[in-house]
Amino acid sequence: MFVLLITALIKYANVPDDIPARLAAARLPELVPPSSLLYLRVFMLAINLWAIVLKLQMIEDKVIFHSPESQLPRRVEIRLSGFMWCSFFTFQAWALQTFYLAGALASSMSAVYGTPDLGARLPVALWFAFEVSFAVAVLTSFIVKYVLIPRKVQNGASVAGFFGLPDLLMHNCNTLFMALELLFADLPVLLSHFPLAALWGLFYVVFSWGWLARHGVCWYEFLDPSLPKAIVMHSVVLGVLGVFFAIGAALAAGAATISSPYVRIALVLVGVASVARTGLITGIPEPPVGAKKE
Repeated sequence: MFVLLITALIKYANVPDDIPARLAAARLPELVPPSSLLYLRVFMLAINLWAIVLKLQMIEDKVIFHSPESQLPRRVEIRLSGFMWCSFFTFQAWALQTFYLAGALASSMSAVYGTPDLGARLPVALWFAFEVSFAVAVLTSFIVKYVLIPRKVQNGASVAGFFGLPDLLMHNCNTLFMALELLFADLPVLLSHFPLAALWGLFYVVFSWGWLARHGVCWYEFLDPSLPKAIVMHSVVLGVLGVFFAIGAALAAGAATISSPYVRIALVLVGVASVARTGLITGIPEPPVGAKKE
């Protein structure tokens, strides 16, 4: 729905005429020429599709504990399988990223092998999807690492689910892949396009309320509309999304001011590492001794 909406807005958007060409162009052709960018996109798209298949095949019984301040039932049991996994923000953001990577790959194939191009409007929709995907990917990784995992550990709950293969891919490769696109592809990120990212976030808020009405479960405490500070928490999350969108815009613009490609690569990868959590070095965190388990 989001992709259809932004595609419809293209007719009225003031966008550069060279976006279709820039979608397949390489920002650092001396390191990653267009042909190498194509193969990189093949790899990233394959990982995205693999993670989706793995996730949709999972069947899991979850016990959700809502905040004591919430008006929702304190404890809710739900069995997740198939397309029910699509109700998570992470999955929907991953799906948007997959749409972008599929279109970007098709554009690269057109440039390298001469396959039919994507026309004039679809590349612009892909550009919008990229801008949103970068900010949303960083937001997802940030919240998982610094909010969701610590909160669950503090409450004595298991966080092993965050370290299963599909979740590791969706919570870490999301940011890595969009960072690689930011580094090696030639698409800009315009700060004036932040309303698109805000629209994506607000779309999920409304979706989560519909899911709550049907299943009685709110996946993320900061989206619980019954909490006293719900509006404040919604606004904070939207503000954090804006910060990450601005970082993407600054990094894309900084490509013209930081002459050394290696410095740019180092800066971006340090940023990715700051929000990634794989458990390979620190292990899976355990609740503190004596913590009251949910």
